[in-house]
Amino acid sequence: VFHDDSESRMIEGVGFVRHHTLAELQSQTFRNFTSKEDVHIPSLEEYLEWAERLPHETIIRMKNDNFLYPGMEEALLETVTRHKLLDRTIFASNRISSMRIIRDHNSEARLALLVENSLQDFFEEIGDLNLEAVIVRNMSVKESFVEECKKREIELWTGVVDRPAALNRLNIFEPKAILSRNVKTMREYLKNPMPFSKEVMDLARIIPDEEEKDNHIDFTNFKKRLQLVKKKKASGKLSGVLVSMAISIGASALATYIVMSFLK
Repeated sequence: VFHDDSESRMIEGVGFVRHHTLAELQSQTFRNFTSKEDVHIPSLEEYLEWAERLPHETIIRMKNDNFLYPGMEEALLETVTRHKLLDRTIFASNRISSMRIIRDHNSEARLALLVENSLQDFFEEIGDLNLEAVIVRNMSVKESFVEECKKREIELWTGVVDRPAALNRLNIFEPKAILSRNVKTMREYLKNPMPFSKEVMDLARIIPDEEEKDNHIDFTNFKKRLQLVKKKKASGKLSGVLVSMAISIGASALATYIVMSFLK
C-alpha cells in the first residue's frame, strides 16, 4: 500500500517500487517522519486484517497510470474477496481497462473511475461497466458531464477538496461524496459530525492479539500499541553511516583521479 511509483519522495530508498520485494520496501525508513518507532509500508493483507473489524468503506486506487502491473487487478479482487470486504471496498483507477478486468471477473464489484478531464467519448468508452461513481478533480467538473452522469445514475465524487471555498464552487453540481485530506475542517463546515462512535475510533487505533481475533469485540482486552510498526534497530546504524561515508569519499577520489588524468 504505497502512493508513488518511485521510492525517493517518501522513503529512504532508490529506484521504483516495482523493482523491490515487499520485505525490501518494508525495511526502508520514511523521510521526514519523527517517531520512536519505524513505521513500515503495510501490505494489503495487513490493511485488510485491520479493516475487517471496522465499519468504514475503503477506496483502493490502483496506481497503474505510468506502469502496468500484469495480474494486479485479479490479485486485488481475490484478496479483498477472501477477507469478505467486497461490499465495503471500491476499486478505483484511471484506466478503463483495469475497470473492465475487474468487472469481467466479478459483476458485483464496486467500481469508481478517476477522470482527469471530461473526455468527449467518455461515456461511449465506459460502455456497460456499471460504474458506481466517477471521481473528478474539482477544476475539471463541467455541467454537461454532471448531467450525463445523473442520467446514467453514476454518482459524482470530487477530490481532493480541502477548503470550504473550493467546496462552495462545487455545490451547484451536488456531488455525492467529497474526498478530503482535511476531514475535520470540512465536517465542521458542513455541520456533518463524524459517523463513527468514539468506541469505533478507539478500536481503529489498536490491534488485537492473535488469540483475541474473533467476532466479539471486548475493548478491555485489547493491548494498545501503534499500528503497523517495527522497533528501531539500535545497532548497525552508525556503522552503516560510516560505510556510506567511506564509499562516498572513495568514489569522489576516484572521479577526481579520472578527471585529472583526462586533463593531463
